[in-house]
Amino acid sequence: KVAEFVRQIGPTGGVMPPEYSRSGKLETEVAPGFVFQAGLYDKGFLPMGGTSVRIDNPVVIVIDDELNLYEDMAPLIHQYEKEYFNKGVQRPLVFICRDMGGVALATMLLREHKGTGITLPFYCIRYPQVNPGQFTEDIAAVTGARPINKMKGYLMKNFNLAKDGGEVESMTVNMTRTVISRKESDSATYNGLIQRLEKQIEELANADVELLQSAKDRLSALRGMVGVIRIPGAT
Repeated sequence: KVAEFVRQIGPTGGVMPPEYSRSGKLETEVAPGFVFQAGLYDKGFLPMGGTSVRIDNPVVIVIDDELNLYEDMAPLIHQYEKEYFNKGVQRPLVFICRDMGGVALATMLLREHKGTGITLPFYCIRYPQVNPGQFTEDIAAVTGARPINKMKGYLMKNFNLAKDGGEVESMTVNMTRTVISRKESDSATYNGLIQRLEKQIEELANADVELLQSAKDRLSALRGMVGVIRIPGAT
């Protein structure tokens, strides 16, 4: 059973941390997913003593830019407080950002609501170091988020959290790797990217080997699977 489980996930997939099986039997589940080799910006986003964090049903913001100032983050934080916190909804907010540092990162690490002192469920994840432009396109297709990018004219101040934020079923993140269990997507963005890569692979079949492999790798990752294994016992 485990061997078949691993085969279904494939080489581009990932496995979520083991869960407790309520049935008392070994259970496995495979779902659409996306894995990339980059993780949290700082260990401060991890639970005390933990090496990874699971984030369920987050709102995802993709930022294809550099963030260093609190002023860069303020519009998004205020929207989050209005749409979720003030309504008693503790939905996690995940920033997948090309480059973050300075006061912006310190603010995210503090994660404290100014009025109540309650820790807000904010997390910041790095971009992979390879092909950031392609990654922006891929992660936007996977999550449904509209990327923020100054050069392309879509600014932070224009971002609408409810309309432009993305979502996934869950994410498991450590310092070097992110495993996403994504929602089944019928979006034009996701399907359009899949079709474009399929066409590109067909056109490159007898041409540039490097570009062909890159397109195949992207398509494989976008069609990836992640697995959940539930084991008997309390631990």
